[in-house]
Amino acid sequence: MLSRRTLPLNALKAFEAAGRHLHMGRAAEELGVTHGAISHQVRALEQQLGVALFDRTGKTLSLTTSGRKLLRAVTEALDVMITGAENLEPDTDVAPLLVGCTPALAANWLSRAIGDFCKDFPELTVHFRPLAPGVLRLPTDIDVALCYGKPTSGFHHCDQLVEDHFFPVAHPSLVHGAGPLRSPNDLQQFRPLHDDSGSWDTWNRKYGTRSAVKALHFFDSSHALQAARAGLGVALAGAIEVAHDLRNGSLVRLLKDQVTAPQAYYLAEVQAPAPGNRVAEFCQWIGGVLSRETA
Repeated sequence: MLSRRTLPLNALKAFEAAGRHLHMGRAAEELGVTHGAISHQVRALEQQLGVALFDRTGKTLSLTTSGRKLLRAVTEALDVMITGAENLEPDTDVAPLLVGCTPALAANWLSRAIGDFCKDFPELTVHFRPLAPGVLRLPTDIDVALCYGKPTSGFHHCDQLVEDHFFPVAHPSLVHGAGPLRSPNDLQQFRPLHDDSGSWDTWNRKYGTRSAVKALHFFDSSHALQAARAGLGVALAGAIEVAHDLRNGSLVRLLKDQVTAPQAYYLAEVQAPAPGNRVAEFCQWIGGVLSRETA
């Protein structure tokens, strides 16, 4: 009885060529072997199957009834294998990973942190797509999204990553020689750098403060933080946004006081993960990194 382990593939290839050409010599030429090798393979196959596949009584080679039946089956099987091999899709392991995130998160944290992920998956191409803060419906042309605020639709799975807090940061040169900073009132001597999050309004309501210096207003937090790095004033930032800055000293945290961010960060799988497209690995990596950054 034949099985996948005992199936004589080389003998079947030799038989198929000989049966198609009805000539051992032409079959040998096609397969790049000797006439004797083809004859030996065919006779061994006949012996294993217990039937005659060729009628050898005449001057020309002809197939028996069993031979014609087997030739049809083997030819179809070989054609299916060839078609399957010729129409393979590119390996999904190297398909690009499409990541949606807010421009501020990409500029201030993710573009630096993603390097560690790329070291683990050097064959992977990562594409970033912009997402507006608080977007409710996720676009369908991405694999995974890092959202500021929970979306309501357009995802396969969505989990809260971290609940962020805003605290004051500035370039070390700005506060050098300014004296100790003990309370939110001590920040009134510096220029506040506003962005579109409204974080300074939340801060001022909580602590009852108002800056004595005119503010600079930017349209997102990445520009406000760039101004803070340049020493232009004090920005309110979340731990995720300034994790690298606090480590390398380009920004310093001025007070322990903080306010809760109006939105949390969420990680959403937009599509059901396909085998090998690295969405699961990316989600596991990003969750671990953000937990460490905000601990």
